[in-house]
Amino acid sequence: MSSRFLQKTRIVLTMLSVQQLCTAQAISFASQQIPVRTQHSETRNRAKNLKDLLIDLGKQHQVSIIFEEETVKNILITGAEFHQEGNKLEKQLTDLLKPFNLRFRKAGKEAYVIVSRFEKKAFEPAIATIESATIAPVSSPETLSKPEVSVLKTTKLNPEEITVKGQVTDERGDGLPGVSVVIKGSQRGVTTDISGKYEITSASSDIVLIFSFVGYLPKEEIVGDRSAIDVSLSVDTKALEEVVVIGYGTAKKKDLTGAVSVVGRKEFGDVSATSAQQLLQGKIAGVQIVNTGGLPGSNAKIIIRGVGSLTNSDPLYVIDGIQGGDINSVSPYDIQDITVLKDAASVAIYGASAANGVVLITTKKGKAGTPRVTYNGYVGVAQAWKKLDMLNAAQYVQLVKDIDEAQGNKVPDKLNTPDVLVTRTDWQKEIFRSGKLTEHHVNVTGGSDKATYNFSAGYTNQEGIMKDYGYQRINLRTQLEEQIGKRIRLGQTINFKYNRTTGNVASFVEALRMPPYAPTMDPTNLGGYSRVTTILDQNDALNPLPGIYLTEKLSRGVSNLFQLWGEVDIFNGLKFRSQANIGLSNSNSYNYTGEYLNGNLKTDRKIDESYGFSVSPIVENILTYSRSFGQHDFSVMVGNTFNEGNRSRSVNLTGSGFTNDLIKQIGVSKSNSITGSGSGIYASRSYFGRLTYAFHDRYLINASLRQDINPAFGKAHRKGNFPSVGVAWKVANEEFMKNISFISDLKIRGSWGITGNANIGLFLTDPTVYRGYGNNNIVYSFGESKAFQQGATVTRVPNPFLKWEETTQTDFGLDFGLLRNRLQVSVDFYKRNSKDLLLDVKLPVSTGLGDIYNDASMVQNAANAVNKGFEIALSYAGQAGDFSYSVSANTGYNKNNVVSLGNGGPIVSGSTNGGINITKTDVGAAIGSFYGFQVEKVVSSAAEVARYNEQAIAKGFKTYQDGLKAGDIVYKDLNGDGQITDMDQAFLGSAIPVWTYGGSVNLAYKAWDLSMGLAGIGDVKVYNALRYWTEGTTRPFNSSTAVLDAWKKDGDVTDMPRSGQNTPSNLRASDRFLENGSFMRLRNLTLGFSVPKKVLNSTTGKVFSSFRIYATGMNLLTLTNYKGYDPEVSASVNDAKSFIFTKGVDTGQYPQPRTFLLGVQVGF
Repeated sequence: MSSRFLQKTRIVLTMLSVQQLCTAQAISFASQQIPVRTQHSETRNRAKNLKDLLIDLGKQHQVSIIFEEETVKNILITGAEFHQEGNKLEKQLTDLLKPFNLRFRKAGKEAYVIVSRFEKKAFEPAIATIESATIAPVSSPETLSKPEVSVLKTTKLNPEEITVKGQVTDERGDGLPGVSVVIKGSQRGVTTDISGKYEITSASSDIVLIFSFVGYLPKEEIVGDRSAIDVSLSVDTKALEEVVVIGYGTAKKKDLTGAVSVVGRKEFGDVSATSAQQLLQGKIAGVQIVNTGGLPGSNAKIIIRGVGSLTNSDPLYVIDGIQGGDINSVSPYDIQDITVLKDAASVAIYGASAANGVVLITTKKGKAGTPRVTYNGYVGVAQAWKKLDMLNAAQYVQLVKDIDEAQGNKVPDKLNTPDVLVTRTDWQKEIFRSGKLTEHHVNVTGGSDKATYNFSAGYTNQEGIMKDYGYQRINLRTQLEEQIGKRIRLGQTINFKYNRTTGNVASFVEALRMPPYAPTMDPTNLGGYSRVTTILDQNDALNPLPGIYLTEKLSRGVSNLFQLWGEVDIFNGLKFRSQANIGLSNSNSYNYTGEYLNGNLKTDRKIDESYGFSVSPIVENILTYSRSFGQHDFSVMVGNTFNEGNRSRSVNLTGSGFTNDLIKQIGVSKSNSITGSGSGIYASRSYFGRLTYAFHDRYLINASLRQDINPAFGKAHRKGNFPSVGVAWKVANEEFMKNISFISDLKIRGSWGITGNANIGLFLTDPTVYRGYGNNNIVYSFGESKAFQQGATVTRVPNPFLKWEETTQTDFGLDFGLLRNRLQVSVDFYKRNSKDLLLDVKLPVSTGLGDIYNDASMVQNAANAVNKGFEIALSYAGQAGDFSYSVSANTGYNKNNVVSLGNGGPIVSGSTNGGINITKTDVGAAIGSFYGFQVEKVVSSAAEVARYNEQAIAKGFKTYQDGLKAGDIVYKDLNGDGQITDMDQAFLGSAIPVWTYGGSVNLAYKAWDLSMGLAGIGDVKVYNALRYWTEGTTRPFNSSTAVLDAWKKDGDVTDMPRSGQNTPSNLRASDRFLENGSFMRLRNLTLGFSVPKKVLNSTTGKVFSSFRIYATGMNLLTLTNYKGYDPEVSASVNDAKSFIFTKGVDTGQYPQPRTFLLGVQVGF
């Protein structure tokens, strides 16, 4: 016992010694801080060291005052008097220390510790040591005679730790597992076990514990002298009452009766994106983002719950309440959240524009406070992630010889020289490159309680992965909001976008067809580029490089959007809002073609230009009344929309025969003309209303009605009425659910409604008159001279009975949360019945209308189609100390089917590289389904051909399959009649995916964050039309290495038919080039590091409020069996209507690049 006593005594004496040794060094800074009068008159007007004052106080009161040297260093006391007499010690210490942000802590009966007011741990070692020591007063005369014994330098003692235990429960008293319990101001913490219990240790009782859990309000508890602390957390009602944007208003997420999905900044993560569509990829069940190619600046299409029209599949875009906005005009950095309305109860309020769903985009608004500046920027590189395996020079020459031998043709002398066996050019490498990417975006926001502002500016510069192609974009956006009095709010928004694309896209087809022995350049040619000929090479492919470097292509576009709105609170619950929007856009394209695009073959210099302009004004007025009384909550909204003149105009010009490349103006060309012009005007009016009612926060109903008036239809059918109703039951709020603790939330909902499609184009109720052009002129001869006179013919007959396309949709949904809403699940089942779809129906020849190539037609409401399926979305989030995580996944199943085409016949489309139509829209199959023959096998011998023909002869036919020879493909006799005819064709699959899916993972640990996004489609087909040239060997072009396995002689067993010309049976519309287009793609992978604020403040002097650096990879991994460049195929033609019928036909689409970015996000 005595040795333990002596040990503790030595520790205390050592601490006091260190304190006194450092006393003499603490004189400088405090002289300018506070006047103090000491008890000695001679020090009244002199500066005195704070350290000395503390030592004097310790001597006077016979206590030990302990402090670290650094704590009181350079503090001098001067000026007015500081009275020690008559006051208690603790009062004196408080008055003395407070001006310097210092405080004291009592340690036992005879010791005090001086610490900084901001110091979290409050010098626990010294306190614990003194309190545990049972010794004589440390301020005894013997001890205090040594001034150094009260000063500590850096000595830290290790006291006994205290332990706090307890349980964390919810409001019902059930234990909460996974709750984070952290000591405030430190990184030290634990998480509760499965019963909600925890145990945490600390070196001091003077700490605060923070209890936090996802979906609950955080809570703080001061420990003090408690060793057991039980805590009950309350549900975060703000999180549960998350407000989402819906049509013409907002609603609490928990009160939604329809299928509404919201993706906000939290779900976007800190991922770089160049378009709003990219922010949605893989995020929402039932929503497919179809990239229309990997060209920089190219747009993406959003398809919601399948294709429901034969004219347009695009949803309605609404940007900050502005209908029909250009989603590509908004920078992704300016977007706060994106809401997708999928069911009829949610979209019917938009009536005739909502048959394909609605996408609501909300941009960032100003925030009150001092100006806050944020910078986002990155640099990066984009690369092609795949190249096709093509023949080398020797293999290619042998292929040409095999074809010539098979066809009995003479091999050109050039191909018998050793020079052609040298592979000189990788033509894919010649057209691809690594494209540089840069992005800069600045945002400034601030304001007061009377007015807020938000300003942003962005610049994007992207080089394509194909040489000489580039894209630049400038975005400017200004948003102001003012509060006038208590009832009036005003707002203004100006959005500006300028985009510019330069360069021509090289032809994939020509690059793949070129001989590998051909060089890129040939100085003997006038154009400077090499060329090949049929005579010398038996190959007339075009060198793709002149198309890049001997042409100039420039496209520019400017769009402006102006919005003014005002909102008045007439009285409590009654609100009126009026807004006016006007959009202006200008576009210009310029294309210059120089001479000698193909070696010595001279072509005229030529310029093609086009100009376009459009203006779109919209005015909307909305009156809303909301009230609650007792258990009843209801809201009524009525409004109208006026679009009184959406006007557009365009003109196309051409000029040729320029004498040189110096003056490139159409006005100085030898021949110029206007090749086309157009104008249009669109106007509409709409009236709408909605009623929402909730009883007892359990039973919900939402009903809406809209009437649209559109002159695009016949006079008798210009008005369309679109009703909807949605109901929901919050089962979780029922009394019988109170004791079912594992179910946190449960809601059942259902909806029904009718929507329309007015996005059908102009002038469909007017006749189309065709006068022809060039050799296709419509002419008549009159009189004796029989001279031809210009004429015209009607090619489309007007239909005065044309009416709205209508989609009736029924939806049943279930939302539930488990494990205290850490796991949230939504399930939806739906059926979309689209009727009266517009179809161009051919008229009989007997009408005498039409031209020499096509019969006349009439647009009719002829077709019906159905989409039905289900969607599942789930998310899970949690936190364990400094580690937080969230995981989400979704999938959608959709089956598309044409029910009727009315008087219209099947729609054949999908032209491929070989001019073959591969898609057909007909009853019983999906819209734009692939249609053709099914490959049975490659016939291995002439004897096998004879056996097939014997079968046909036995059934009365001459041959089994026209032109069938050994080494050819034989197709399946699907109707079993013994002969291959067109009647053996069948539907082969669809480019509309049956399955869509996606997922994301977000992890964060202290300053580090990691995010990953996935997206994919399944049960989908892609027609690889590029293989027509790389495997078809219709002509002696370079080919894929797959042709090395081609049939060559009797007995060969292979699935690759013989190489050679004049084999049309091998190239019929069939499933030969039809492939599985399913894929799973790692859309993005981002690793970021945020510099801690403490480090920022100490190194930058609080210049930065935040600083994050990150590295991102996009499209890093693609899992697919597709043989082409990219399975993410859009369409061979990408206008709104053709897209529907040519979707999934890959004629050489620009692939999605693999991208690597290094970026920074800085807050000032």
